[in-house]
Amino acid sequence: MNRTETLGCPAQPGVIFSAASAAKTARQSAYKRKTAVINGLSAPHGVKQWTAADADILLERVRAGRRVKDVLRDPDMPGATWLHDFMREKPDYRQRLLDAVDTLPFSVQARNHMGMGPRFTAAVTDLRLRGLSDKSIAARLGVTAMTVHKHRKKHSIA
Repeated sequence: MNRTETLGCPAQPGVIFSAASAAKTARQSAYKRKTAVINGLSAPHGVKQWTAADADILLERVRAGRRVKDVLRDPDMPGATWLHDFMREKPDYRQRLLDAVDTLPFSVQARNHMGMGPRFTAAVTDLRLRGLSDKSIAARLGVTAMTVHKHRKKHSIA
């Protein structure tokens, strides 16, 4: 069958889709089966129910100095969509995660892409009041001068 031929969709009569979309659907089904096996699920389309305990494990790993993005890539952790949904449902967890990120060294905070915490703001403000330039502040705090500059502008630090 060449790429321009179409197939009728057996699940939805009258719906036409291409061989390329049929191949994509087959790949997605194989991925779902593989994911179900990895997660220990018997049903190929089952979904592991993530819990608050998983969220606490995520916090522990972040406190250990890992980026949130890297922790979410661990095979035993849920994905970013789950985390966003969980934080939407539980605003107190979002604050706990931000507090955990704030305890990290500034260089790790900058790579987390979750914003710099209040500790960073206080440090930048203090060093700026001492008359240091963005470049000097960045060197002391272990981040780039652009991170300091953007943070100063965002928080109106002179």
